[in-house]
Amino acid sequence: MAHDHLDEPFWRSGLAVLQDFVPQEECTRLLARLASYCAEHEPPLIERAHGDRPLRYQVIDGLRMPEALPGLHDLYRRVGGTLSQLAGRPLVPFTSRAVARNVNITPPGGSYRWHYDRNAVTGVLYLNA
Repeated sequence: MAHDHLDEPFWRSGLAVLQDFVPQEECTRLLARLASYCAEHEPPLIERAHGDRPLRYQVIDGLRMPEALPGLHDLYRRVGGTLSQLAGRPLVPFTSRAVARNVNITPPGGSYRWHYDRNAVTGVLYLNA
């Protein structure tokens, strides 16, 4: 049947939380590289006042990703493989490199909010310095 994958636990619950999916050492390296990149380049600041759910964050889009976080590509591939396993079917990222992956940085006083995406599945890695 075309929708057999919907019986997978991932699709029934709508989420999967994978504790320690990324080893601490790798997180530390990513944070250090990100800090170094941000010290040399000022990522664009996105600000949208919207009632009690404003947005205020910086973004590094997929076009800047290879320079900003060169080691992120391996993690991106691991996440993609894991998501496909959880979903019970192959998942394909957006063809646009600019939006297929990005880094959202909430600076001090910044905020981010829930939102609807145009893709069925989103992988999120939260790193706290």
